[in-house]
Amino acid sequence: KRKENAYNLFQRAIKISPNRCEAYNNLGNIHLENMNYPLAEKCFDASITRNGLYLPALNNLVALYLKIGNKKQALLTSERVITSNPTNPITQNQYAKALIANNQLKKGITVLESLCKNHPIPDFLLNLSIAYRELGETEKANDIIKNEFKKNYTLENFFHAFAKIKGEKLNPKQEKYYVDII
Repeated sequence: KRKENAYNLFQRAIKISPNRCEAYNNLGNIHLENMNYPLAEKCFDASITRNGLYLPALNNLVALYLKIGNKKQALLTSERVITSNPTNPITQNQYAKALIANNQLKKGITVLESLCKNHPIPDFLLNLSIAYRELGETEKANDIIKNEFKKNYTLENFFHAFAKIKGEKLNPKQEKYYVDII
Protein backbone atom coordinates (compact mmCIF):
# COMPACT_ATOMS: atom_id res chain seq x y z
CA LYS A 1 0.00 0.00 0.00
CA ARG A 2 2.84 2.42 0.87
CA LYS A 3 4.58 1.71 -2.43
CA GLU A 4 1.33 2.29 -4.28
CA ASN A 5 0.84 5.62 -2.50
CA ALA A 6 4.42 6.64 -3.24
CA TYR A 7 4.01 5.60 -6.86
CA ASN A 8 0.90 7.77 -7.18
CA LEU A 9 2.60 10.74 -5.53
CA PHE A 10 5.58 10.52 -7.89
CA GLN A 11 3.26 10.24 -10.89
CA ARG A 12 1.46 13.37 -9.71
CA ALA A 13 4.78 15.15 -9.17
CA ILE A 14 5.75 14.38 -12.78
CA LYS A 15 2.47 15.82 -14.05
CA ILE A 16 3.01 18.99 -12.03
CA SER A 17 6.69 19.40 -12.89
CA PRO A 18 7.67 17.11 -15.80
CA ASN A 19 11.19 18.52 -16.17
CA ARG A 20 12.36 17.61 -12.67
CA CYS A 21 14.54 14.54 -12.36
CA GLU A 22 13.82 13.38 -8.79
CA ALA A 23 10.35 11.88 -9.29
CA TYR A 24 11.53 9.83 -12.28
CA ASN A 25 14.41 8.46 -10.23
CA ASN A 26 12.07 7.59 -7.35
CA LEU A 27 9.68 5.83 -9.74
CA GLY A 28 12.67 3.90 -11.06
CA ASN A 29 13.45 2.74 -7.52
CA ILE A 30 9.89 1.50 -7.08
CA HIS A 31 10.10 -0.41 -10.37
CA LEU A 32 13.50 -1.79 -9.36
CA GLU A 33 12.06 -3.07 -6.06
CA ASN A 34 9.17 -4.65 -7.98
CA MET A 35 11.66 -6.28 -10.38
CA ASN A 36 10.19 -4.41 -13.34
CA TYR A 37 13.64 -3.75 -14.76
CA PRO A 38 12.70 -2.33 -18.18
CA LEU A 39 10.50 0.33 -16.56
CA ALA A 40 13.13 1.05 -13.92
CA GLU A 41 15.69 1.66 -16.67
CA LYS A 42 13.27 3.96 -18.54
CA CYS A 43 12.66 5.97 -15.38
CA PHE A 44 16.36 6.30 -14.53
CA ASP A 45 17.05 7.31 -18.15
CA ALA A 46 14.23 9.87 -17.98
CA SER A 47 15.74 11.29 -14.80
CA ILE A 48 19.21 11.48 -16.37
CA THR A 49 17.76 13.08 -19.51
CA ARG A 50 16.42 15.88 -17.33
CA ASN A 51 19.64 16.24 -15.36
CA GLY A 52 22.67 14.40 -16.70
CA LEU A 53 24.56 14.96 -13.45
CA TYR A 54 21.87 13.67 -11.06
CA LEU A 55 23.94 11.22 -9.03
CA PRO A 56 21.16 9.14 -7.46
CA ALA A 57 19.77 8.22 -10.90
CA LEU A 58 23.23 7.54 -12.32
CA ASN A 59 24.17 5.29 -9.39
CA ASN A 60 20.80 3.56 -9.54
CA LEU A 61 21.28 2.88 -13.24
CA VAL A 62 24.64 1.22 -12.50
CA ALA A 63 22.98 -0.85 -9.75
CA LEU A 64 20.25 -1.88 -12.18
CA TYR A 65 22.77 -2.97 -14.82
CA LEU A 66 24.62 -5.03 -12.21
CA LYS A 67 21.37 -6.60 -11.01
CA ILE A 68 20.29 -7.67 -14.52
CA GLY A 69 23.78 -8.92 -15.42
CA ASN A 70 24.63 -6.21 -17.94
CA LYS A 71 28.17 -6.01 -16.59
CA LYS A 72 29.70 -4.16 -19.51
CA GLN A 73 27.08 -1.39 -19.41
CA ALA A 74 27.45 -1.17 -15.63
CA LEU A 75 31.18 -0.59 -16.04
CA LEU A 76 30.79 1.93 -18.86
CA THR A 77 28.19 3.89 -16.91
CA SER A 78 30.12 3.75 -13.64
CA GLU A 79 33.31 4.93 -15.37
CA ARG A 80 31.42 7.95 -16.68
CA VAL A 81 29.98 8.66 -13.24
CA ILE A 82 33.26 8.19 -11.30
CA THR A 83 35.02 10.58 -13.68
CA SER A 84 32.64 13.41 -12.83
CA ASN A 85 32.12 12.44 -9.15
CA PRO A 86 35.31 10.75 -7.93
CA THR A 87 34.77 11.46 -4.22
CA ASN A 88 31.17 10.31 -3.83
CA PRO A 89 31.19 7.14 -1.67
CA ILE A 90 28.17 5.52 -3.36
CA THR A 91 29.67 6.21 -6.77
CA GLN A 92 32.96 4.67 -5.64
CA ASN A 93 31.15 1.60 -4.30
CA GLN A 94 29.17 1.14 -7.54
CA TYR A 95 32.35 1.59 -9.59
CA ALA A 96 34.17 -1.04 -7.51
CA LYS A 97 31.26 -3.49 -7.89
CA ALA A 98 31.24 -2.91 -11.66
CA LEU A 99 35.00 -3.50 -11.83
CA ILE A 100 34.65 -6.73 -9.87
CA ALA A 101 31.73 -7.89 -12.02
CA ASN A 102 33.98 -7.35 -15.05
CA ASN A 103 36.79 -9.49 -13.57
CA GLN A 104 38.94 -6.53 -12.56
CA LEU A 105 39.15 -7.79 -8.99
CA LYS A 106 42.40 -6.15 -7.90
CA LYS A 107 41.39 -2.73 -9.17
CA GLY A 108 37.95 -3.12 -7.57
CA ILE A 109 39.51 -4.15 -4.27
CA THR A 110 41.84 -1.14 -4.35
CA VAL A 111 38.83 1.15 -4.76
CA LEU A 112 36.95 -0.63 -1.95
CA GLU A 113 39.94 -0.58 0.42
CA SER A 114 40.28 3.17 0.01
CA LEU A 115 36.53 3.64 0.32
CA CYS A 116 36.30 1.55 3.50
CA LYS A 117 39.25 3.39 5.04
CA ASN A 118 37.43 6.70 4.61
CA HIS A 119 33.84 5.43 4.99
CA PRO A 120 33.66 2.21 7.06
CA ILE A 121 29.99 1.64 6.24
CA PRO A 122 28.68 -1.94 6.63
CA ASP A 123 27.62 -2.34 2.98
CA PHE A 124 31.01 -1.18 1.73
CA LEU A 125 32.83 -3.49 4.14
CA LEU A 126 30.65 -6.40 3.10
CA ASN A 127 31.46 -5.71 -0.57
CA LEU A 128 35.17 -5.65 0.27
CA SER A 129 34.83 -8.98 2.07
CA ILE A 130 33.04 -10.50 -0.93
CA ALA A 131 35.76 -9.20 -3.25
CA TYR A 132 38.52 -10.66 -1.06
CA ARG A 133 36.72 -14.00 -1.07
CA GLU A 134 36.45 -13.93 -4.88
CA LEU A 135 40.19 -13.21 -5.09
CA GLY A 136 40.87 -16.19 -2.82
CA GLU A 137 41.89 -14.12 0.20
CA THR A 138 39.52 -15.95 2.53
CA GLU A 139 41.27 -14.95 5.74
CA LYS A 140 40.94 -11.22 4.96
CA ALA A 141 37.30 -11.74 3.99
CA ASN A 142 36.55 -13.63 7.20
CA ASP A 143 38.33 -11.06 9.38
CA ILE A 144 36.10 -8.28 8.04
CA ILE A 145 32.96 -10.32 8.58
CA LYS A 146 33.89 -11.45 12.09
CA ASN A 147 34.79 -7.92 13.13
CA GLU A 148 31.73 -6.29 11.59
CA PHE A 149 29.29 -9.00 12.65
CA LYS A 150 29.97 -8.11 16.28
CA LYS A 151 28.53 -4.63 15.62
CA ASN A 152 26.07 -5.45 12.83
CA TYR A 153 24.68 -8.85 13.69
CA THR A 154 21.11 -7.65 13.05
CA LEU A 155 21.92 -6.99 9.37
CA GLU A 156 20.81 -10.00 7.36
CA ASN A 157 23.67 -9.77 4.84
CA PHE A 158 26.22 -9.99 7.64
CA PHE A 159 24.44 -12.95 9.17
CA HIS A 160 24.60 -14.84 5.86
CA ALA A 161 28.30 -14.03 5.49
CA PHE A 162 29.03 -14.95 9.12
CA ALA A 163 27.18 -18.25 8.79
CA LYS A 164 29.57 -19.28 5.97
CA ILE A 165 32.63 -19.06 8.22
CA LYS A 166 33.52 -22.50 9.53
CA GLY A 167 33.66 -22.85 13.28
CA GLU A 168 32.08 -19.50 14.13
CA LYS A 169 29.17 -19.46 16.56
CA LEU A 170 26.70 -16.85 17.67
CA ASN A 171 27.18 -15.38 21.13
CA PRO A 172 24.14 -15.58 23.49
CA LYS A 173 22.91 -12.07 22.61
CA GLN A 174 23.10 -12.78 18.87
CA GLU A 175 21.50 -16.17 19.30
CA LYS A 176 18.61 -14.66 21.27
CA TYR A 177 18.09 -12.04 18.57
CA TYR A 178 17.76 -14.67 15.83
CA VAL A 179 15.63 -17.01 17.93
CA ASP A 180 13.26 -14.11 18.68
CA ILE A 181 12.78 -13.15 15.05
CA ILE A 182 12.10 -16.68 13.83
